This record gives sequence, structure tokens and C-alpha cells, in this order.
Amino acid sequence: MKKKRKNSRRKKKRDLGKTALRIIKNRLFQRALVFAVLVLVVSASGIYLYGLVKRELSLRCFVIAGNTHLSDREVINLMKIKRGSSLLELNSVDLKRQLLRSPWIKRVLIRKELPHTLIVKIKEASPVAILKKKKELYLVDIEGTLLERIKESPSFLPVIELKSGNRRLYRETLLLARVVKSMDYFNDREILIVGKRPEDISLVVDGLLIKVGSGDYTEKLRHLIALSDRIKNFKIPVEYVDLRFKRKLIVRPVKRLGSGR
Repeated sequence: MKKKRKNSRRKKKRDLGKTALRIIKNRLFQRALVFAVLVLVVSASGIYLYGLVKRELSLRCFVIAGNTHLSDREVINLMKIKRGSSLLELNSVDLKRQLLRSPWIKRVLIRKELPHTLIVKIKEASPVAILKKKKELYLVDIEGTLLERIKESPSFLPVIELKSGNRRLYRETLLLARVVKSMDYFNDREILIVGKRPEDISLVVDGLLIKVGSGDYTEKLRHLIALSDRIKNFKIPVEYVDLRFKRKLIVRPVKRLGSGR
């Protein structure tokens, strides 16, 4: 009985050996084996070459252009590029997305210059005014975006003080601020733009109240500038100047005590 079992086992081993030998001798199997070896060699070579090229294209130089408010270092930090990165693995779309998270950056162009340089061209926001909000000051652009909180008010920008959260009112005061900023007449003057409603928007220029109203800001302020010398020549104190009526400028003198007016 034991001999039969041993013989049976030996026979099975011989059969398996013969089957394996037939498989190895089979041409299809031989071709598959050669193909697998080739794939393994090519993959290993590809991994090696990728690592080699990655090292050869290591990022070593940044060229930053178009930034005036943000420093080069601030722009680089915004991209969050890891130390030792390669141009091969940097994704321009991701870098652009990172940069556009800053309210100061409006447009971005990124270009890789082989072998070691990343060129970043940006278009920064331009502040048109300072928004006074809850006793704090913010630089804002023409779209009303809060760019940065500041401690002091620069003399070259008008200050906006709103008495309500009306969106149209905010938009109109920004348009007025842009016109004021573009005119040399208002340089080095203290400018305050005050608004409760769009139709009641006013300028305070060096303490003089000027009622502007809504719209036609360029025309109204040009009219004011053209007649500014005449206003200065008045021998009576001026309470306010009214520009709200088309093609008219009204000068309201300060009421005198006991005048009955």
C-alpha cells in the first residue's frame, strides 16, 4: 500500500515536470517571457531617466515681473513651491491658482525657461481709495476689493466713509474716487468722500464741502476746477459748493449770526 502511494507521487511529479517543460518549450510562452523582461528593463530605464532629467531641470532661478506692491519674495511664497522642486513636476495651472488667491494679483502668466528658470509675470490691483470701515482703514481697488489693512492714510488717495451698506452707493463712491485720483488738481489735498445715499455723495476737499451727487463725475469736477479761482476770490466764507445740478455750480455762503437766514 505504501509502495503504491510512493509510486503515485513519483508519477505525479514526473507529469508535472513534463508539463512544465512543455510550457517552457512553447514559443508563445517564450515570447511572453521575453516581452515581460523587456518591459521590466524599459520601466527601470524610464524611472532612472526620469530621475536624471528631474535633477537636470531643478528650479534654481525665479524671474518676477509686474509687481510693485508685492515683493519678489512674497510672490514666491504665495506659490508654495517646495525646496528642491524640478521644472518637470511644477504645474503652471496650480501655481497660477495659488497666486490669484492674493487680492493684489489680478492676472498671471507663468513660463518655464529650461533648464532652471521659472518666469512669473503678474498684473497687480491698483488702489483707488481708502475705505474707512469700523474705525479701520483698508486699501481698495476700483472693484471694491479690500486689498490690505493699513494704519495711516496716504495723502495721495481719497478716503471713503459710507453711512450705509448700499452696494450702489459703494460703487458710485469708488467711481468718484477714481476720477479724483486721476486729476492733478486734487494732488496733496485731504480728500474725504462721504455718502449716505447715491444722490447725496459729497466731497470734502481741505475742509470745503462739495456736494457732488451721483454720476457725471468727470464733468462736474472739471467744472469745479475751472471755477476754483473765482471761488477763492469770494470775500465771504463758503459753507459748501453744490455740483448736483447739470452745468451749474452753486456756492452757498456761511450764514452770518443775526442775518435771519
